[in-house]
Amino acid sequence: MGGQKTEVKRLKVAAFVGANNGKKIIMMSKNYSLLVFCLFLLLFSGLTACITPYADNGPDSVILAGREWMAKNLDVERYRNGDPVRHAATEEEWRDAIAKEEGAWCYYENDESNGKRYGKLYNWYAVNDPKGLAPEGWYIPSDTEWQELVDELGGDEAAGSELRERKGFHAITAGSRNCLGMFYGEGMYSYFWTSSEAGQYEAWDREIAASGNAVRKIKVNKSIGFSVRCVKGRKVNG
Repeated sequence: MGGQKTEVKRLKVAAFVGANNGKKIIMMSKNYSLLVFCLFLLLFSGLTACITPYADNGPDSVILAGREWMAKNLDVERYRNGDPVRHAATEEEWRDAIAKEEGAWCYYENDESNGKRYGKLYNWYAVNDPKGLAPEGWYIPSDTEWQELVDELGGDEAAGSELRERKGFHAITAGSRNCLGMFYGEGMYSYFWTSSEAGQYEAWDREIAASGNAVRKIKVNKSIGFSVRCVKGRKVNG
């Protein structure tokens, strides 16, 4: 009897030890998986940092048609000389800036979180202000330069999808703000100002829809709020 009790105790101890060892193995396996996952994230972030272009605190950019273009929408609230660009949030403020032909910016729907996704919307008076809307070393491209970019990527009927999806330009559908101060087009259209006038009250833009391949050149009122992209280097007239 004593031998049987001893054997039962030995088996219980062995089972307990085995169960604990099993738990330890499972915990070690989980810890190992977590370690591998963390190492993967570290490696991936390191690789991403290595391949991110122009990681010099300047805007992300991409080389297209022989020029260095911003790969995201402009998001500044001061002119190059340090003066503030007017923040015209309400409809009344937006219309007042237009009446004074004063440069102004806003977020789409006046939602700051949209600024993180889309940058700011600017009227053309800000684009054309001699104090300089573009950061130091950059400028807002002319109608001629925009057309050269479009032509390089297949022309008016093909370049839209290239700029939206495949060439690092990231034409996001940030929408617009009209002369009455109302918003339109988020998720449907990308609108970009050029620096070129098209008359006393109008200037040229480029428009890219969320689907389709076309890039449209439209003459629009200078009071409208559009996105802005910049080019690095020397300005080309047109």
